[in-house]
Amino acid sequence: MATRDEFPKVVVDALAKRAAFICSNSDCRAQTVAPSEDDDSKFIYIGKASHIAAASAGGPRFDESMSAEERKSIANGIFLCSNCADMVDKNNGRDYSVEQLRKWKREHESWVSTNLNKRLDRAPGVVTEISVTSVGQSGGITAGVVNVGAQPRKLNAKVQQRLVEVLPDKEGDVTITAVMGDGEAFQFATEIKEFLAGQGYSVKGVNQAVYSNPVAGQSVDPEKRTITIGTK
Repeated sequence: MATRDEFPKVVVDALAKRAAFICSNSDCRAQTVAPSEDDDSKFIYIGKASHIAAASAGGPRFDESMSAEERKSIANGIFLCSNCADMVDKNNGRDYSVEQLRKWKREHESWVSTNLNKRLDRAPGVVTEISVTSVGQSGGITAGVVNVGAQPRKLNAKVQQRLVEVLPDKEGDVTITAVMGDGEAFQFATEIKEFLAGQGYSVKGVNQAVYSNPVAGQSVDPEKRTITIGTK
């Protein structure tokens, strides 16, 4: 088994803090830490200190010219959410180069510095959106964006009503999929599953999946009877 040049804890901690515990992919920027709702002393954490050039031979973007110390240094690390960390390593890293990841890191740390000590208040009236996909359907659902409730994502009465409206037929299974590694998305997907099951729909649990590109928000496809929950 190839020896892995893992980051020491001090590097892992520094990468997370320098990134403000936010994914360094500017198309994602998922928050990676949140309090546990079940235990006041616990928290949910989906962040990952990822190697830009692989920690061992044969890994994504491995650079044989680097020393062991260089591989496990902070210069070779980038902070990502679990979903993006898995994504950049697919196909042995061919789709995401060393240069691109270094650019993500550099631009993200600059963005974090720019926002230091600034309030990130949400504008009034911000809403959760469910995109409803309808292809070749006559009458009924109109493709587009349906405003269903306010942040944070909670299954309130308005969301429940809209789900029933876009899925009027209870015949056939409903498939719910949340992005892998996002605890908030999985929790929201689970709330939807429990609600639909209570309304008499057939729901086969909650799936988790890794996507080739970041998935944000939530969408419903009435024809395929699928619900996809991405990052918030």
